[in-house]
Amino acid sequence: MSRRAGVVWTLLVALALTGGVLTMRGERRAPIAAHLTVAEALSAGDLTGFARAEAPRAFAFPRDHGPHPAFRTEWWYWTGNLAAPDGSRFGFQLTFFRTALTPEAPPRGSAWGAHQVYLAHFAVTDVAGRRFGAWSRTERLALGLAGAEPEPFRVWIDNWEAKGEGATGLPVRLRASEGDTAIDLTLESGKPVVLQGERGLSRKGAEPGNASYYYSLTRMPARGSITVGGRRFEVTGLAWMDREWSTSALGAELAGWDWVALQLDDGRELMFYRLRRKDGGADRFSAGAIVDATGSARALGLDDVTLEPVGAWTSPRSGARYPARWRLRLAGLGLDLEIAPVLADQELDVRSLAAHRPFICRESTGGSPLMRGIVFLGDRKLELKEFPDPTPGPGEAVIAIKASGMCGSDLHPYRATGNAAAALGLGSGGPVIGGHEPCGVVAALGPGVAADFAPVGSRVMNHHYKGCGRCKHCRVGWSQLCRAGITVYGMTGHGGHAPFMKVPAFTLVPLADELSFEEGAAISCGTGTAYGALKRIDVSGRDTLVVFGQGPVGLSATVLGRAMGARVIAVDVSPERLKLAKDFGADEIVNSKETDPVAAVNELTHGEGAECTMDCTGVAEARVAAVRSAGTWGRVCFVGEGGTTTFDISQQMLRRQLTIHASWTFSAMGQAECARFIVDKKIPLKTIFTHRFKLEEADQAYRLFDTQTTGKGVFLF
Repeated sequence: MSRRAGVVWTLLVALALTGGVLTMRGERRAPIAAHLTVAEALSAGDLTGFARAEAPRAFAFPRDHGPHPAFRTEWWYWTGNLAAPDGSRFGFQLTFFRTALTPEAPPRGSAWGAHQVYLAHFAVTDVAGRRFGAWSRTERLALGLAGAEPEPFRVWIDNWEAKGEGATGLPVRLRASEGDTAIDLTLESGKPVVLQGERGLSRKGAEPGNASYYYSLTRMPARGSITVGGRRFEVTGLAWMDREWSTSALGAELAGWDWVALQLDDGRELMFYRLRRKDGGADRFSAGAIVDATGSARALGLDDVTLEPVGAWTSPRSGARYPARWRLRLAGLGLDLEIAPVLADQELDVRSLAAHRPFICRESTGGSPLMRGIVFLGDRKLELKEFPDPTPGPGEAVIAIKASGMCGSDLHPYRATGNAAAALGLGSGGPVIGGHEPCGVVAALGPGVAADFAPVGSRVMNHHYKGCGRCKHCRVGWSQLCRAGITVYGMTGHGGHAPFMKVPAFTLVPLADELSFEEGAAISCGTGTAYGALKRIDVSGRDTLVVFGQGPVGLSATVLGRAMGARVIAVDVSPERLKLAKDFGADEIVNSKETDPVAAVNELTHGEGAECTMDCTGVAEARVAAVRSAGTWGRVCFVGEGGTTTFDISQQMLRRQLTIHASWTFSAMGQAECARFIVDKKIPLKTIFTHRFKLEEADQAYRLFDTQTTGKGVFLF
């Protein structure tokens, strides 16, 4: 019997597992980076003190879904093929690896100290779009940044996670997002667990203990959503889970391995790994299994399976040459399969991916550690300056920043010819670290902060103001209205454009698991400001809403106004931003450089004017247009900072019964409410981000942002 098997992820899975295939199949100079590949995790090193897989054992669930810290290495590996109702096809991979540096945790004086490291890969293939995206993250087992738990089952790095939703750890929910790509999938068990090898003991060599404990879930019904290019698809399909832990190392004669997992259309599944010797041959410990439709498994050895590459593909980026078509034969079962990827270019280069996710080392052997942060110098100049790594005092917390957003308000100190903070009535300011949209994890707590109020490692946003803490405004979360004087982080106090930020603990706002750090950063000012203003003018499905300015705040107002049910008219002078507004849900767009916006709004509202208008620019002409575009009994909100504006009070306001609001950001409770609204409405907030930067790219980032033609930008750490 001969069949062609078109499995999206066959070759990708093989490459990801070997971790070192690039150097075996093609030579090139590796970039210098702080990262860890799977092959490096399996290098011999000193194995003294670690547990070894030496004999079969009894498996128990959900316990064995969780970590096995006595062993040096383990992984949780999910891959799958998905389809949407319109016929769109996708493949995905989400993998977590744990490796221990030492058997026991040595004494450390810092909460950042760790002896275990977690690594994750996330990848998506869009078959129709002929595109593939892959990302990698690395974190230490400290401060809740990464980890694994058995009951309830969970493994995670940042907001990438696999989480059991039942008493047995199944079904499992997989969630990961990066930029405009995301998965949110629920996987059922399908068939029973398959214990690979000898009752779960999978030998990789003749040496004692050179083996792993290995089980699989071979046909997991999957359902949920996948987002590609910012477009969300409801999908169903099948997934595969592989689970291994060990202290084994690749033998000196081995170069790596090729791994194949197939779900056949007759209800059977087949897994085989070929241990690849340095001389090009297959090692005798190569093995696998075939699982029948009822879930009964039969072990396979090297003599049972012939697996050979029959085609190749060369990467245009790395120059590495990969097998791109395979022939797999099981003579005893009459199977003769040709395996072809539906997309050849699925290169998961773990070295180049990891280079973008370096560790931040916070411990110091002497003196005060230093960090670099962005300081605005004015006249469109900035500098990366060194500052002491912050230490929390009484009532304070330190946030390890994961994302710090770029807000239109940043352009005031960036462009200023004098003191921008003073010009805005916010005090003397500077030199301070910029950035007032911080989001990350709690890294340290000062004296007097209850551990259960802000647990170290918890995901948080920051309400970026500090007042006296005692007045009526501070006590209800409106610290920015404090009459005793305020600190505005990023303007008169150190902000989030640095690896760490010290804040009063009461300014921390929890970040829901459903939200990414960059989405939390947006909510921490731009998006939260838009939400607060929309609430002030009580936007609803009865209203036409006109939003002047489609920068970060205005784009957020467009997205949120649509979610509140309003018909949205977006106004700007930038064709690029107007296109973004249309993509993000604006019903109509108006280029006010080409068209009188007041006349355009009147035409679009049958001469009545809009029920609600909002100015997010701070430009006098736009403010006047916002007032003139409002209909009788309309509600107007001014959001943009700075400048003065002149109105004809009688004609433009009094005789049209307008209500005009001024809205300055939001309260701490309003920030939390905005986050919950976005989660509950399933708003894809990440789509407003068009640019992501590293701290070292600050000058380039703000030069681009200053053009006011982009969507939202963010610094990622």
